[in-house]
Amino acid sequence: MLRKKEYLGILKKGLSKIQVVQLFNEKYHPKPAIRIVERNYHAGRYKAELFCDNCGHRFEREYLTGDKPSKEDCCCPECGFGIVYQEQYYRENDCYCLSDINKAYSLVFDGERVIQPTFVLFERVWYDEKEYHLIRRFHFDLERGQISSVCMYRGMIIPEEAENNFALLYEKDNGGIAVSRAESPYNWFIKYSYDTPSMGNFHRLGQTDAEAADKRPNENLIRSFCTLLNHSMEYYSKESVTIRSTFDQYPVESVPQKLEGHKVFAEDHGDYVVMRAFEDNGDTITEQRRWIYSYKNRVNILLRFSCGGWRDYSDNMSYGFYDEEFLAVKPVLEHSVVGKLGVYLYLEKKDDIFHRRTQDAQHYLQGVLKKPVVESLLKVGMEQLIDEVINGELSVQPAAKTLWQKLKLSKANYRFALQEKLNPAEVKKLQKINAIDPAADREAFRKWVERHSTAEPYQFERIHDLTGCRLKEIVDYLESAYFEQGCESAEAVSLWADYLSMYHQYYGRNVKGAEELYPDSLKKAHDVLVMRNGKWLMSYDRVGSSFKEINEKWLSLEWEDRNFKIILPKNSRELVLEGEALHHCVGSYVQQVVDEKCLILFIRRKGNEEKPFFTMEYDLNGKIQQIKGMSNYTIADIPPSNQQLRRSLETFLIRWGKKTHIDVGIEPEGRKAA
Repeated sequence: MLRKKEYLGILKKGLSKIQVVQLFNEKYHPKPAIRIVERNYHAGRYKAELFCDNCGHRFEREYLTGDKPSKEDCCCPECGFGIVYQEQYYRENDCYCLSDINKAYSLVFDGERVIQPTFVLFERVWYDEKEYHLIRRFHFDLERGQISSVCMYRGMIIPEEAENNFALLYEKDNGGIAVSRAESPYNWFIKYSYDTPSMGNFHRLGQTDAEAADKRPNENLIRSFCTLLNHSMEYYSKESVTIRSTFDQYPVESVPQKLEGHKVFAEDHGDYVVMRAFEDNGDTITEQRRWIYSYKNRVNILLRFSCGGWRDYSDNMSYGFYDEEFLAVKPVLEHSVVGKLGVYLYLEKKDDIFHRRTQDAQHYLQGVLKKPVVESLLKVGMEQLIDEVINGELSVQPAAKTLWQKLKLSKANYRFALQEKLNPAEVKKLQKINAIDPAADREAFRKWVERHSTAEPYQFERIHDLTGCRLKEIVDYLESAYFEQGCESAEAVSLWADYLSMYHQYYGRNVKGAEELYPDSLKKAHDVLVMRNGKWLMSYDRVGSSFKEINEKWLSLEWEDRNFKIILPKNSRELVLEGEALHHCVGSYVQQVVDEKCLILFIRRKGNEEKPFFTMEYDLNGKIQQIKGMSNYTIADIPPSNQQLRRSLETFLIRWGKKTHIDVGIEPEGRKAA
């Protein structure tokens, strides 16, 4: 966009407003008219107020609906002035007044026809030894049929050469000139809104003989100028300026004279490498794609020549270079910066003997810039994790010092993952239990992955915190609970964690000895403590005030819609009653709530708020840990006959989660289907 000094200087080279008015008057000769300025309807008749430009007199007339004012109606009673003209499309119909009803402007009358009070002026001007097309759309205000003021509604300054800059302008209410950046310039001269005059009245100044002979419609002429404008706008667009800067910063060799069967070339410039694809058109050789990569400058730019200019496709690497093209230029790039980053080793590890339409090389090099840890993974032989790390599906800590810390693992677990060649899904599971067991046993890990990983990881953490058990000890007991007690893994983990928590709450100490730690009947031991804790809490609420104070801090989490509501328990007694009604152990969470380790919320059905429905545990860190109903059933356990209830409950919780910024662990229906 031209600077203010420049576009104001170019505007001064064109006609002034006074000259524009003189030119319009010479061409169209505005004359006084009779105008309808206001009209009201009543009882099948129009009552109109008319104005005479000739003497300035206002007068009223009435006429039937569907009729036009007659010649006598439109004759000024003060001075006798009147007009007559024929409508543009109905020559046989005489008209005797102009209609300015509900218009923000007045029409121009030249004695024979009605003209819009607008003027489009084309000029060719020179400024600073550069040629420009100056196109302006003027709007006029009239007083008694004559132009009283003029405004430059919109203006375009279009350079003849695209390398010169442009300007899109409009006149503000105070008469100042401002730059427009948000509108479509083409629409300025073609379209009009209800409160602006329609287009017309084009005039060209300083035209050449060829332009004078140009009989194209003015709309097409505007379109051709806008095309010229687009060339300049494209040249000065942010994308084009950035591309030219990139070309200057990363120069390349000249275009090859002959392709000799090769269409892809590579250049090693030390700090950066370039790959270029050419096309032989017979007479000329043109470059179609260019990829610039610099690890030092963190640059990964893909450019494509399209529609006569270069475009940035860095966000769409599907137009990039294929692995077979990387392999074709291996002699050039093998010892370059990309070769040292291991791109060819990565292609070798991918074990794809064809490498035809794959783009693993560019994907890897792009990932190295975003997450440098992938280079280390390749070098140590954990290439199977690279794709998931790049895509963000496997979480890492880039700022950590060592590779095992980056992978969120202990050193021992990192070695275990390396030796066992764990796949991404297995590494995710290892990350979850890393806090429990920094040196996982191989056999125990495999059992956990195969049979027990469906259990909630945080329950393992609870067991570990209360007992200090490692993964092997936990898995061994879960195996025993499954084969000897018939208790599924997910249920056993939940029952065991709750049993240990209630034991500590009731007896004031952790379990001692194998008999207490590993009950022969886990469900029975769990239910006995539920009963004992419930009776004890009901008889003596030793945490009443603390419980109430904590819950009052979270009252903002209460919410409801037309079907469900979420409420907080008022005291520990309500937790016990909730557990008894739903046959689960939420009553054992009283101490955890008091210690502010979690928060318990109740889900109720509207109209039946007193009856327990579902219970939620919130970890106070933005995540719901579990949602349990009758006998520890989950929402997913709601039978098919009540799927409508399930969907409405899930929708309610998702909306509540968005409102409170809490992860409820439920995916929207559309995402599930995907």
